[in-house]
Amino acid sequence: MTGFLHKLAVSSVVFFATVAESSETYFCSFVALNKSDWIPPQVAMQLSDNRKSAQVWASEAGTPVAANMERRSDSSYLLDWTASRSFAAKATGLIGDRYRVILNVENMKVSLQVLSEIASVPHSSRGAGTCVLVENVLN
Repeated sequence: MTGFLHKLAVSSVVFFATVAESSETYFCSFVALNKSDWIPPQVAMQLSDNRKSAQVWASEAGTPVAANMERRSDSSYLLDWTASRSFAAKATGLIGDRYRVILNVENMKVSLQVLSEIASVPHSSRGAGTCVLVENVLN
């Protein structure tokens, strides 16, 4: 986890240097709700442009993935992204992975759903967790 946070911090500094609007970075820890499925233990999410765009770090590779972002309520957001092939290769048994997160910035709770197909049978795994605001930059 320390390596993940270090890579996130370095990536955030580089990214923040180019951002003209506010951004917030959340570090979230998950617990799998299904025993047979793979859920990432940690995910970092950066909400940018006054919460109009998002990037996600879902592995220790340090490379962010752009996420589609939709406001669900005054305090919650839906983030939807597709995992890179290298990240998906680390998740045994999952192909064509799509991730959906509901982040509540008020109570710092988060839920995650992995949408995948295994041998043409729709499959979904779920996780739940909590987040910590690790950086809030206002420009």
